Amino acid sequence: MDLDAIIKSSQKGFESITDSSIILTLSKFEQYVDESYQGRIFFELIQNARDAAYQKGIASDILILIENNKVIFANTGKAFDEGGVKAMTRLGLSDKSDRELIGHKGIGFKAIQEFTKEPRIITAFGTLYFDRNKFKERLDIKFPKSFLKESNVPLFSYPFYDDTKNFDYTERLKGKLYDTGVVVVVVVSSPKNSTV
Repeated sequence: MDLDAIIKSSQKGFESITDSSIILTLSKFEQYVDESYQGRIFFELIQNARDAAYQKGIASDILILIENNKVIFANTGKAFDEGGVKAMTRLGLSDKSDRELIGHKGIGFKAIQEFTKEPRIITAFGTLYFDRNKFKERLDIKFPKSFLKESNVPLFSYPFYDDTKNFDYTERLKGKLYDTGVVVVVVVSSPKNSTV
């Protein structure tokens, strides 16, 4: 899977937006999700891990490390794919249609915004991450007179890519979970409301 190309394709969708009020609408929906899903970060991440394992037909292994004001959540199961990227970057759309899966609304992962402004999803194909400040910089260029505040910029609608892969976490996870086939590592850093 070419994660960089998939992310660039996702970004192109936003390049076609000509009305800054659409950005505000997406931000308001994310704020609603944030308020509605307070306190559910671990529940939602565990639920996603369970679904990934079910889709692969295995029992899920999950590792949660809390260190240096970061939560590192790793799990086994179905590898991250293009459908997962789309589900991460869209609101209310899920790539899960099997009735045996727990998550299917396409919004649960967004519960992590309670704790971070820069979530990272590290896979074997690279890292998908979200950065409200970087997205705002792009919006300021596209809509120079819109006066969008950072708080009115959606977090999950515009992904970014870097080439960090999950095996870069080998030493940290060795002997804990990594040997069993980690497919996704979620890093939640710089908690905004509390200390982890």
